Amino acid sequence: SPIRNSTSGLLKAAWENLVISWGLTLIWIDIHVFLNKIFGKEMFVDLGGEWIPEKSGATSTDGAAEAALAEKAGESIGTVEKMGCGCLNFGCLFLLLGALSIISLLLGVITNPMEAIKALVDMFWGLFTRN
Repeated sequence: SPIRNSTSGLLKAAWENLVISWGLTLIWIDIHVFLNKIFGKEMFVDLGGEWIPEKSGATSTDGAAEAALAEKAGESIGTVEKMGCGCLNFGCLFLLLGALSIISLLLGVITNPMEAIKALVDMFWGLFTRN
């Protein structure tokens, strides 16, 4: 279907431009996976399916063998893409938690600067007075 072809092309472009976009196309990849669960394979291909060319409708045994081989390759690529998508999302979670931790530390210093200065002085004093 034309919708499936266009969403497949968008997914393929998202994977190809993942590094160039600093990971922002991961948002579309996640949306595509979510919409695949809602609307099914008729509109949104499974991960890995975007690399498989459309079936030409060949009835020969060579065409059937090529289609089976392409389907098996798509499943293998899909497994790798699922692992990659999970790892990338896990990495984004760690980046988000790191950013929130830094903001929390900065807010702690802003709300009580004298205690932060005292903690720094105590830390440096402990470094210089060690044996």
